[in-house]
Amino acid sequence: NECAILAYPGAVGLALLHAMAYGLPSIIHSDLRYHGPEAICLGAPKNGSTFERGSAQDLARAINVSLAAPLLREQQSKNALETMAASYNTENMVERMIQLLMVFNDKGELNAS
Repeated sequence: NECAILAYPGAVGLALLHAMAYGLPSIIHSDLRYHGPEAICLGAPKNGSTFERGSAQDLARAINVSLAAPLLREQQSKNALETMAASYNTENMVERMIQLLMVFNDKGELNAS
C-alpha cells in the first residue's frame, strides 16, 4: 500500500470502508447528515479525522496534520484494521441482518414489540 491517507472531500460511503480495510487513516468532513451511513465507522480521532464541510482550507489543514504525524497515522491505521476486523466482517453483517429481519413479522409489517 503506497497511500498514506484517504482524504474524501465529499459525501463518503463504501469508499471509507474500503480504505479502512486497507488500514488507511481517513479524513472526511464532519457533517454526518451529508454522508452515507458508513461514515459513522470513522470514529474520529480513532481511525482518522474530520474537517469542516465545504472548507478547502480546513481539509488542507487536516491533510497537513495527518501527513506531519507518522506515529498518529500508524496508530490510526492499526485502529482502522481492528475496527474492520471486529465490527465490519461477514459474521457481524449477518447478525445485524438477522436482527433487522426479526423486527418484521410474517406479513412484512413492522413488529411493534
